[in-house]
Amino acid sequence: MRKPLILGMSLLSALISCKQERQSIPGKSVYYWKLNGSQNDLDTQVLNRYGFQHFYVKLMDVDIDPASQKAGPKASLTNWKALENAWGRLHTPVIFINNNCLLKIDSAASLQLARDVDKYVQSFYQQLNILYQDKVADYSTLQIDCDWTKSTKDQYFYFLKELKALNPRIRLSATLRMYPYKYFEQMGVPPVDELSLMCYNLGKIKELDTYNSILDTKELKAYLNDKRSYPKPLNIALPCFGWMVWFRNGEYKHILYLSDEQLDAAHFSKKANSNRYMALKDTVIAGQYVRTGDILRSEWPSQKELQTTIKLLAQKEKAIKRISYFHFDTALLQKYEPVINGQQ
Repeated sequence: MRKPLILGMSLLSALISCKQERQSIPGKSVYYWKLNGSQNDLDTQVLNRYGFQHFYVKLMDVDIDPASQKAGPKASLTNWKALENAWGRLHTPVIFINNNCLLKIDSAASLQLARDVDKYVQSFYQQLNILYQDKVADYSTLQIDCDWTKSTKDQYFYFLKELKALNPRIRLSATLRMYPYKYFEQMGVPPVDELSLMCYNLGKIKELDTYNSILDTKELKAYLNDKRSYPKPLNIALPCFGWMVWFRNGEYKHILYLSDEQLDAAHFSKKANSNRYMALKDTVIAGQYVRTGDILRSEWPSQKELQTTIKLLAQKEKAIKRISYFHFDTALLQKYEPVINGQQ
């Protein structure tokens, strides 16, 4: 009589194992970062094509008002119809806070900012539900995006605690850069429910010797050489964007929003096995006058680099809930489609 019991236990164990394996596969999401997109810009057919079960949407930028010297909205999502067909889907609103803002406010102002943000988000969704007759999906999480530093940590953490206290039913999320991720003991852990690790903008963009300031897997590995996992639940965000960095006589000039395909061989020569182009003659491109000998460094992450990043993070952090892509743009998503749709 033991055989059926053993067989049953083995089957149960296999089912549990399969269930755990299914649960360990991260979900897919995308960031919608435009504040004034065209109608139905966030196309639900595109979301379906890439299997995005969720999206993040920026509602507001917060900065110091030059006149009042108080923290407040600098810009906000103005065209709600850009997401008209998507509001009913699972999503997370995001508030971006300029780190310099935190340098100029005290605890009383931080508390007021928390109240203002909470009031703004609640009012936004009340109006949205009136407009779309309660067809808007309830948000269960609010994300705060801020490039906080050691000098602004205390003010930022206080703001987060007060914001959470104002609306305990909402899960609070925050973005996390690679430096505070690696050095969490010195930098502290934000008092939130979960974090999104932003796996880009790792290098020094203005230095000529930098390989790729957006994503360099060699640079990334330096942040992952500690075997300890981060002490709070993590999502990860990957870059689906790029640009050219322009140098003259070794000095940084500007970012040019160009792709490799836009540089023709008559005007630019690419060095073998590199991501650098040299101007062969004076020319105007992207509204800028580029001179002979100027260098353009291509900073478009390759599909292989994105795949390697996913693999490296999955090896270190065993409980990644969601992989997000920054940001929603049909041309950019198409460029990285093999990575997004090949996500395991």
